[in-house]
Amino acid sequence: MRYKIFPFKRGVSLSLFVIILFLIFVWENRTVRADKDDGEAGKAAQNWLMMGDKGRYSDSRETAADVFKSGVSEKQWQKTMKTMRKPLGKVVTRKLRSKQYKTGLPGLSCMDCGEYVIMEYDSDFENKISVRETITLLRDGNGKWSVADYYIR
Repeated sequence: MRYKIFPFKRGVSLSLFVIILFLIFVWENRTVRADKDDGEAGKAAQNWLMMGDKGRYSDSRETAADVFKSGVSEKQWQKTMKTMRKPLGKVVTRKLRSKQYKTGLPGLSCMDCGEYVIMEYDSDFENKISVRETITLLRDGNGKWSVADYYIR
């Protein structure tokens, strides 16, 4: 008696097998790429956050992604950072809480342009503890990571 692994015709079984192998290959490649980019995205996030820590708000906006700059004027960014970030004071600790690599999805206006990573930090400042900072970075066509979004809560 002969047992079938898949209760399908031979062509269908082969097709399913090829699709599964392809998905495994893509997933493995994606994981490797994320690990490789981990340092680059993390460094870009840290450098950008340090600009804000030092009060270099104009520089932080200037080095951000185009989608960020088109969403907030220089004047608005200065006002926002002076009202939201400056009162917190100096950073005491900042620890990466989570990191999610993603690719653009339909319906997401600024994220449909390719790869991005969302990083969350648990931060303590001299004037407030237990602050969550969320920073989203986009990868441009040259492989460089730039900040597309930032918020504090």
